[in-house]
Amino acid sequence: MILFKSCILILLISFKSYGFVLTAHKTAGLEFPENTLKGFEHSLQLPIDAIELDIHLTKDKYFVLSHDPVLDRYNCFDKNSKKRIIIAKTMLKEILSLECFNSKVKKNYKIPSLNKILDIYISSGRFDITLNIEIKVLDKLIEKWPRYKGVKHSQLHFSHKILADKIYTKLRQKKIQQNILLSTFSRELLLLLKNKKEPNELFQFGLLFKGVYSPSRLWLMAKLKKLNCFDSCWWPNWKDTKDWIKKNKIDVFMPNWKQLDNSLFRRGFKKYFQVKNLKFKIYPWTLNTELEWNRMNQYKFDGVITDFPSIYLNR
Repeated sequence: MILFKSCILILLISFKSYGFVLTAHKTAGLEFPENTLKGFEHSLQLPIDAIELDIHLTKDKYFVLSHDPVLDRYNCFDKNSKKRIIIAKTMLKEILSLECFNSKVKKNYKIPSLNKILDIYISSGRFDITLNIEIKVLDKLIEKWPRYKGVKHSQLHFSHKILADKIYTKLRQKKIQQNILLSTFSRELLLLLKNKKEPNELFQFGLLFKGVYSPSRLWLMAKLKKLNCFDSCWWPNWKDTKDWIKKNKIDVFMPNWKQLDNSLFRRGFKKYFQVKNLKFKIYPWTLNTELEWNRMNQYKFDGVITDFPSIYLNR
């Protein structure tokens, strides 16, 4: 049985396109309910390079998989429900007992703990796959999002120090020392994570990016394109971001695809990021259509993050 599994693993690896990193976003978040065991287990069977997942801390300080800090009618309960659960204010046991429904893929799901995910990862033996663990933080996007109106933003997340301490405690408990990419939108948290790493821990660090919230510059564009400003009025300060990445020796830059490919911003992106001898990799998020996959050939990306890894592989 061990020999058989080893042969399958070698076969899977042989199909991988080295030099270009294919990441399943939110554990293949549009093939299965996002951030779930089923999506994760499915992705582990694919000849891909990485699986991205989002984590939040519960009230009793255990990590669970969830993109959003709040569970409500948008991601868990009936569309007419007024129920709202803040993960950071709820105990692990209650979160794990929830029966949720994902309206995008029309399937029920349960929220898993990071502990369970890591156990499955270890038992699978798929150490050729990197876990891209996004640590969710309080950011301007959440602050501006109407969905969180009436919620005290300070209740949605723990401090950066607690988040950094807890993720290292968990990884060290599981004796995982490599094939981990720790990513976040917070530059402060990213530096904390980097500084906390021990020499024997071969982790990588990735900066997620959406720019600076600037409705004064972009409200007209949003209005003309009939977009919500809280989601689209983000100005990418490309040069400053590149300088910060280089200065702090960050391994991976993960920009927003729709932003960098925007006619207003693509020239600046290419000027600062499509150059030779970059010391870091670039994986844009999230490309989900054939058109987007074809358009990305105009850029010099080192990988792609997609909710449809199976469809991407079967193109």
